[in-house]
Amino acid sequence: MYDCFGAGQQVSQHTFGGRSWREDTALAGRMFEVLLTASDLVRAQAKGKKKNYREADLIGKRLTGIGLTGADFRGAYLIAADMRGADLRIADMIGADLRDTDLSGTDLRKSLFLTQFQINATKGDTETRIPQALERPSHWS
Repeated sequence: MYDCFGAGQQVSQHTFGGRSWREDTALAGRMFEVLLTASDLVRAQAKGKKKNYREADLIGKRLTGIGLTGADFRGAYLIAADMRGADLRIADMIGADLRDTDLSGTDLRKSLFLTQFQINATKGDTETRIPQALERPSHWS
């Protein structure tokens, strides 16, 4: 289960007047679309072409030192991927599986929907930059 820092609650409470997709399943598609649109609007601020890795199988892939600012990693499988030195600012990370991903030297400061649960499952180092709201895992070197 992933936490999106209250984005779903904001959509439910403010955009849909407190209604829940669990109680009114007809709302689910519209609510999820609002989250997608919010991500698209924020990621549009990133310069250059944005890479789309939504639901991609990137298990064990080497993605080192490349600019991934504004990329879409929603639901991507990044298990044991090598992302050392990548720029993941404004990248959408909701539902991305980051187990054993090497984030050494990676900039995640403004990643979207990145959770503590995801960060805890990764490898990192003193050069890895994470959002202020998250805690650096004790197992990082």
